[in-house]
Amino acid sequence: MTGMRLRAIWILLLVTGLFLAPGQSLAQEPAEARPVIDGKRVALVIGNSNYLEDPKWKRLSNAALDAETIAHQLRNPVGGDGQFEVLLLVDADNETMRAGIERFAMLAKEADVALVYFSGHGFMFNLKNYIVPIDAPQAISERTIDRFYIDMADVIAAGQSKGISLFFLDACRTTDALRDTGEDNQVTKFGTIKARGSAVFYSTSDREPAYDAVPPGTQRSPFARAVLRSLQRPGLEFSVFSKDVTAAVYRETTGLTPEQYPFLGSQMFQDFYFVPPKLAAYTNANGQRPVRPVTDEPQPTTRVEESPRSTSTPSQTPPDHEQGVGATDVIRTEEGFAKCLRGELVIDGAQIPAENCRYLASEIEPEPAAGPMVAYSPSILITLPSMTPLDIAAELFDRTDDELMVLDILEDYSPERLHALSDQGDPVAAYILGQMYFDGIGVLRNRSIAGEQFEKSAAKGHPAGQYGLGRFLERMIFEYNEPVEGGGRITDLYRASFAQGFGKAGVRLADLYAEGHIALPDDNPDENIDIWKTMAARGHAGSRYELMVRGIDADAQFAALTADARSANGDAALWLCRYDDKRQALRERFDHCVYAASRGHEMAVIAMATDLYSQGDLNLSRSDLVYWARLAIGSPLLPDQWLPCIEAIADTGQITAACDLGGKGP
Repeated sequence: MTGMRLRAIWILLLVTGLFLAPGQSLAQEPAEARPVIDGKRVALVIGNSNYLEDPKWKRLSNAALDAETIAHQLRNPVGGDGQFEVLLLVDADNETMRAGIERFAMLAKEADVALVYFSGHGFMFNLKNYIVPIDAPQAISERTIDRFYIDMADVIAAGQSKGISLFFLDACRTTDALRDTGEDNQVTKFGTIKARGSAVFYSTSDREPAYDAVPPGTQRSPFARAVLRSLQRPGLEFSVFSKDVTAAVYRETTGLTPEQYPFLGSQMFQDFYFVPPKLAAYTNANGQRPVRPVTDEPQPTTRVEESPRSTSTPSQTPPDHEQGVGATDVIRTEEGFAKCLRGELVIDGAQIPAENCRYLASEIEPEPAAGPMVAYSPSILITLPSMTPLDIAAELFDRTDDELMVLDILEDYSPERLHALSDQGDPVAAYILGQMYFDGIGVLRNRSIAGEQFEKSAAKGHPAGQYGLGRFLERMIFEYNEPVEGGGRITDLYRASFAQGFGKAGVRLADLYAEGHIALPDDNPDENIDIWKTMAARGHAGSRYELMVRGIDADAQFAALTADARSANGDAALWLCRYDDKRQALRERFDHCVYAASRGHEMAVIAMATDLYSQGDLNLSRSDLVYWARLAIGSPLLPDQWLPCIEAIADTGQITAACDLGGKGP
């Protein structure tokens, strides 16, 4: 792990507030209740660069190249698993686009996974979103709109599959072509769309452009580059995939005004991997307790490894001398050893059986690879000396989004290597594996393995491990209503972690007290207040909010949050969004909500769609109301009783009778 990369991610998260806000739920379903979707995959990829009405419709130098690159990657996935049948349209005119969409509809209805990727111009007209063929006129009017432009509703309908549908929309490259048509300013930039049961990945947030090239002249847009990179990473569940893309785009555009920040609107309740996890099964170095992900499909029989101290000769006939010499030369590197164990090592035209790898290595010690270890196998522990434990400061885990930390670590460490480190007693590796198995990052979700790894990390007294185990137990009990052994340890685990300076643990404990899940101790009835004071002094936005709403040094806390929000702190903006008080004007609160929502905070999206929609002083346009309502639909944070109101706003852009909830509204 390079220190520079970790510091970059730390700075990114401190600026953007990507880590979860206190009290926000990470999931609404048990980790293993979500089915993994796979099967026949089809994609429609469209890239329009050379608009014939140029310069009215600005030429996009990279849109076509983006589409061609994405199409190639979907057709040729890493490892060959998860291949898409791709229909590619480049610089397509009106007739070509309509014919392609019609053809794709036939493919999608027989597929398990349907994906649409559009790169080009798009806009909203009269609350409908349209994408622009290269021969479309620039003058947009109600009389010609449906003849010359493609209604996204038709694309959404065409992309409905038997399983899941994914839509990637890079349709906000520029607003230069949008002009006042004299029809009540109905033309606005591309907005959110309705796609029930689907996931829609937008290349940028509201009020922000999607850059065609950064820096100018660069091949491929920041969004396409990030998508391409993440498509090549195995084991990223789609929600994690989107976070990986978002972080990469934000890093690349940081310093620009404004930066670009993609976001995901999802109503999808299944897991999906573009490239399946490589680790199908794991057995530790002692051949104990096979660890296998739980899936609906039969798992291959796990091979039990020999004890590292075993000196028995394999039952198979060893390779001949000439072949053996060649093989040992190759497997002196970890990469060659791993290749042998996968059954991919060929010497003199003959494949080396995986069972013979240890025999070949019994007299040698493989040399370290010149760089990060790849495709590490637990069997290598038999011949390799102990590996260097992961040296990552607990403070960095405390300040960083867990999923992004795991994604960064997986660039240098395979799941197999992390398992091997965990088997050696590395608490950091165990904590990372716990996060991986719970969230489906690099591996399939498996709560039992997640719990085992968190237990191993906590047993070493590591503060991240203690926090991870406490969070695991908390979620099992309070979110999933599942009794778990040792659930009464949550308080002690959080206290032990917080005593070592791990702030996340203290915040979770204080929130559990505030939510009434755990009773405050008789000997310290103000323990939650004490924790919030400590964390507020460290600059924690959520703790400042908790003190502020309780009237504890409220003016100072409000001033500190305001200063942080003005410094582009997404967390501070979120809590000011939730703060309905005379200390801030309604417009200031609205702006905080917009910024926090654009940085991925669902609670801010809900506030925009419910709490602020009825504030007449804001004079929100119909397109603004539709934008936030469509984002809120499908969010697990949206209370059921508000859904009819929000759906009505999403359809009409107006406050309807459905929003009269007992005279109070949402």
